[in-house]
Amino acid sequence: MGNKHQNLIKANYFTLVKKMMAIREAEHLYTSNIITDERRQQIEAEKTTYDQNRKLISIILRRGSRAFVGLRMALMKAIQADLSRLLMNNDDDMKSE
Repeated sequence: MGNKHQNLIKANYFTLVKKMMAIREAEHLYTSNIITDERRQQIEAEKTTYDQNRKLISIILRRGSRAFVGLRMALMKAIQADLSRLLMNNDDDMKSE
C-alpha cells in the first residue's frame, strides 16, 4: 500500500476505529479475496468492536494497494459510505485504480 493510502487511513484512524463494523467489512474483504479466512477469524476473535476495528485496520495497512480500494468498497457495501468518503482525496483513488 502506498504512503498516500496509508496516510489517509492514519489521518482518519480514530473515526474508523470508533465507527466501523469490522465483521461486516471483513466478510466483504474475504469474499473479494483481499484477506484470508484466517485473518477474518482473527478479526472476529477480538472481544470488542473497537479491538476488531483496530485489528482490521492493522491488517489492511500491511496489505497492498488492492486492500485500500477493497476497504473502501467494503465500507460502501456495509452501508458506511460516510466512512468510505473519509478515505477519498482529490485524486479520487477508486477511479484511478
